Amino acid sequence: NIPLSQLLTPDTKLLLPTLYDVTFTLDFLCSSRGNRLYERAIALYLCKLREEHGEGLTQWDRLNPSQLHSVAQEAAATYWAAVMEMLFGRPIWGPVHHAIDGDEGRAFASHVRSLIAANP
Repeated sequence: NIPLSQLLTPDTKLLLPTLYDVTFTLDFLCSSRGNRLYERAIALYLCKLREEHGEGLTQWDRLNPSQLHSVAQEAAATYWAAVMEMLFGRPIWGPVHHAIDGDEGRAFASHVRSLIAANP
């Protein structure tokens, strides 16, 4: 655990904690006033929900386990895409879509973290 006092400074605009250094965690969100990230993430998620509704994927009691898993992961994937769009100008879907040799996208996530660290 790292105390927030070591992470947050008067210049901090956004904190992006990760889950197992692979994806951004959704259980702790932190941003400065005026940051458009969360507005964009909500807009993307609502768009995805409209798509899922059109495909019948919002009737959760009727979904098979694979469909439920996919729908349950949508919020995290959408948040990742929103972060990528805010940082790099276009939505890039989560690290699992960039897995190499079964690494679950760890190499891709590491590359993204290094780009973020190099451009604070």
